[in-house]
Amino acid sequence: MEKFLINEFFKESDEFDVTGLPQTTVEPLHTHEFIEIVYILDGSGLHSIDGNEYEVKKGNLLLINIGQTHSFIPKPTINYVNILLKPEFFENSSLLSDSLLQMLSLFVYQDETGIYKTKPLVEFSGVDLIETEQIARTILNEFKKKKTDYILIIHLNIELLIAKAIRWLKENREKEDELDFESIASEVIEFIGHAYSEKLSLAELSKKYFYNPSYFSRALKKHCGKSFSELVHDKRIEKATELLRETDMSIEEIAYHVGYNDKKNFYKLFKDILGETPNKYRCKHKDKPQPK
Repeated sequence: MEKFLINEFFKESDEFDVTGLPQTTVEPLHTHEFIEIVYILDGSGLHSIDGNEYEVKKGNLLLINIGQTHSFIPKPTINYVNILLKPEFFENSSLLSDSLLQMLSLFVYQDETGIYKTKPLVEFSGVDLIETEQIARTILNEFKKKKTDYILIIHLNIELLIAKAIRWLKENREKEDELDFESIASEVIEFIGHAYSEKLSLAELSKKYFYNPSYFSRALKKHCGKSFSELVHDKRIEKATELLRETDMSIEEIAYHVGYNDKKNFYKLFKDILGETPNKYRCKHKDKPQPK
């Protein structure tokens, strides 16, 4: 396998190199000492990175890091802008360095089995595709023509392209998280149904699903319409109504049985949720058949 060296592609003073490539032949597997950003302008193909294959098409962006192995198979033709970047391009700017690290971290995801994998692919569409294609073409044209301040313009447009990719990755991750959270929300409801009488902790539950507690709380309320504490109180009061109707347990015993050590707190929550006291509820509903 061939390894491309920095001095083969860059002049000593240059931090980047840009080419526009229509490709019809297979690019052999190789690795390199620099970072590569590929933006697909037209066509489609198969891009292999570290043994993983990705179907690519117009509007897709790939980032190949130093030392990664990759190759291109056009189907049958693919036209792309190829941006090669020395490590110094990022090292000389803390903002760019942070952006690169952020982008690389966003490529990492957890599959359905819990295994962490990497997918270094951004798939722009709609308005984002139009805007990013213009950015990629600007980078290519500026490099070809080399007019006054072309280096600054290329720098700014590469930063913009990376920022667009980071935004896409963040928004796409949020969409995937929302889809994943639908099944999690059902599991949480079921869990509360079984463990309502125990001391339940949102922090512990969010840790179980590898979520930040504040995000977990917001997502749960979005999917269920109620906060975690509201869901717990609803289940406890629901169970309390069953015991008030079907048993002769004292109200204090019922409060303790469904998870409340403080009878006053139980009374308050019961009235807040049902609009009447436990005593009044028992008088009205004791031993009466309930609708199924």
